[in-house]
Amino acid sequence: MTHDVFISCPTKMMKSQCAFREYLEGELKVRGLTGRSLGTINYSNQAPLLAVRQLMNSCDGAIILGFTKLQIKQIKQHDSEIQLPTPWNNLEAGIAFALNLPLLIICEEGISGGIFDIGASDQFIHRFTFPNTAKALTSFIGTYFKSDKFLQPFNEWHEKVILFDSRKKKESSIS
Repeated sequence: MTHDVFISCPTKMMKSQCAFREYLEGELKVRGLTGRSLGTINYSNQAPLLAVRQLMNSCDGAIILGFTKLQIKQIKQHDSEIQLPTPWNNLEAGIAFALNLPLLIICEEGISGGIFDIGASDQFIHRFTFPNTAKALTSFIGTYFKSDKFLQPFNEWHEKVILFDSRKKKESSIS
């Protein structure tokens, strides 16, 4: 039996971000999970927020992928950089939270604001840094998804997804 999980991420991504998401979807598939996402896998004629809520209602968990969507460089007193995710990450995380879906939050180092702020939810925020070269990317992704740093929290989240589905079925049979 497969379980659907909502994946929040930008619809337009850099190659490194696409590769990360594709590898993650492979890890989901191995565990009997199917990634669902509005605008990349699933499409709707409804207003986006309604469509997201409807899609999430059929899911047993959610993954929020905080990828850099916009990068702003400041050069006044010192060089600094601000990395912003898609605003949809926060909207979709809020919907998932309101639906009590098990959440897994993964983001690039430097992403902050909303769901990516420490203490914004009851979940740990898993951060990583993409390597600078395409050659190093393949090695990094394979290593990251096989590391205890990823696997232990991912397996905990996966267990919650399975339990959420059982609880949902039990509640619908009582009604």
